[in-house]
Amino acid sequence: MEMFNYKETNKRKGIYKITNTVNAKCYIGSSYHCLYKRLNSHLKALSNNKHANNYLQHAWNKYGEKKFAFEILEFCDEKSNQEVLQLEEHY
Repeated sequence: MEMFNYKETNKRKGIYKITNTVNAKCYIGSSYHCLYKRLNSHLKALSNNKHANNYLQHAWNKYGEKKFAFEILEFCDEKSNQEVLQLEEHY
């Protein structure tokens, strides 16, 4: 299953959000190189019960994959890595 459009997200910087659709809690993150790889690494870690964020992993295990939405909040191709980080903190 390809969850993310490869052409749209490959080799692009950006800010993304993973939302629990049951309680609206969310995880905000960023990628400085390739959103496609970053989002898929989250999905793989969560599916294998090995995500670094224990709160997100617990919610994933409790509610299941179908109760989470992955979305790109903003592409940041023209921004520096520091600007991307600042935007992530803003969101």
